[in-house]
Amino acid sequence: MFEVYTGQEKTNKIDNIRLIFDHWKAVMNCPRAQLDHVRKRKIETALSMYTVEFILNAINGCAKCDWNMGRNPSGKKYNDIELILRNAKNIERFEEMAPKIKKQIETKKTEMSQLEWEQWYKNRYGIDPIKPKNKLTASA
Repeated sequence: MFEVYTGQEKTNKIDNIRLIFDHWKAVMNCPRAQLDHVRKRKIETALSMYTVEFILNAINGCAKCDWNMGRNPSGKKYNDIELILRNAKNIERFEEMAPKIKKQIETKKTEMSQLEWEQWYKNRYGIDPIKPKNKLTASA
């Protein structure tokens, strides 16, 4: 048995990179920020280890951290996407700072029907909560 790729993976990857970057720009209020090759590579690496939702939560967690948002003695912000996605330790640390977001998702899931929840999630995060299967399986 072997897997036949439909080409959808590359489209989804590009869409996910753009979704994550645009989310970071909006949350951190950086409308002029550009998606250069360094930022793109950091996002790609993070996507190889974590789900889109996990990465979005890490960005949201950083935004909840006073120190990273510039409420520190120097007034300097430490909220660049390169810092958030620098390594697994940073991604996981920032994601843990966003428990209210995870709790909100779970609360909404219990309050709504599955269809309503999927629509709410898609509207909020711009992605389907249930990953579509992008590979076709064929027998050899």
